[in-house]
Amino acid sequence: MTTTFYGNQGVVNSIILDMETDFEKQLKFLKTIKFTDDFKPEWLPDIVKISFIIEPSLGQFGKPNLIIIAEEKSLQRHVIFVESKISAYDDASEKLNIKLFPNKYKDIGDKLNIRLALMYRLAKAYHHQKDGGFIEDVDEAYKLYHDLPKVLKKPVMIKLCIDKFGYNPDFLFVALTNDPVDIQPFKNANFLPPIGVSGWRAEKQFFGLISFAMLEEQNLINARKGYYSTAKENVLHLPAETGSSNNDPTIRTIVLDQWHPDLKLNLEEFLVSLGDRLTTSKVITFNGSYSIKAEDGRTLVKLFADKQKMYITLRNDNIPIAFKDKPRIKIGVGLNAKSFVLIYSGTDDLTGDHFNKLAMELIEIIVDFVEQ
Repeated sequence: MTTTFYGNQGVVNSIILDMETDFEKQLKFLKTIKFTDDFKPEWLPDIVKISFIIEPSLGQFGKPNLIIIAEEKSLQRHVIFVESKISAYDDASEKLNIKLFPNKYKDIGDKLNIRLALMYRLAKAYHHQKDGGFIEDVDEAYKLYHDLPKVLKKPVMIKLCIDKFGYNPDFLFVALTNDPVDIQPFKNANFLPPIGVSGWRAEKQFFGLISFAMLEEQNLINARKGYYSTAKENVLHLPAETGSSNNDPTIRTIVLDQWHPDLKLNLEEFLVSLGDRLTTSKVITFNGSYSIKAEDGRTLVKLFADKQKMYITLRNDNIPIAFKDKPRIKIGVGLNAKSFVLIYSGTDDLTGDHFNKLAMELIEIIVDFVEQ
């Protein structure tokens, strides 16, 4: 019998199953996590037992992909919330304002940094719960967030937390992503976990990141065998920024009205044919480009032109290995600049007519990429 896991949660499940009975691998997983400012938990050498809770429903605080409980011989427990995305951390997160909060909470509950912050709020609430009562935001927390109070009322889940966490655990908050091995976590302040400036300064060492590439490098999972290999084959491709370089050209788009008229019309007609094939993503028009955004708001494709050529690019994040050697360009400014893979540049007819082989091939590539 062959068991295949699919989707983001499927990848997480496959990793746990491939490590499940090997304590040394489980411990190495914890040691591989990169915490902010190179923080290393001093209790790691004392861990004698590790257990997992997969995707529990914690009421209004959300549904973490994984909770790891690491226990010392003294019975002291350390609880690690793991939130996972098959994309890069920054791309999966919501941009924050200067106070390190989102401008709104509506419709962004699935963003990676928001999910980490909800687990942080749960941890604070857990330490203030009353015997037999609910786990709910303390007054200071939800007022600080300019948000409604969150609460976990379900008795069976509260009992599970108490049984597994104990009464005085440490809490840590970890993102599992498709970033490269050399990623330095939480470098871009725009995408920090939204716990406020003072909260981040005081407790940033409890936030960490681990990537699928790090796990493969440490031989904790194998891309060619085990449950992980089949899950990876279905949904996980190259890590973010693969093949990118500081020497890659930075592209500054020009406003649509300055594009060559024939190229502009060509690209617009191509987008009509492409739009007919998209089901979960949508085309957004900007001043200097067209973007295709996934359901979760990530920009996955950029299409634009100038006075000489049209350009079609894929976000350099979880791209299929077939595009490993395609040219890379940067779009954006400073820390917000992103690496894109150039899959087409030229002046060919891309009207999308069913006899136009090139247009059809490009449409298939884009649809497969944005709706995988």
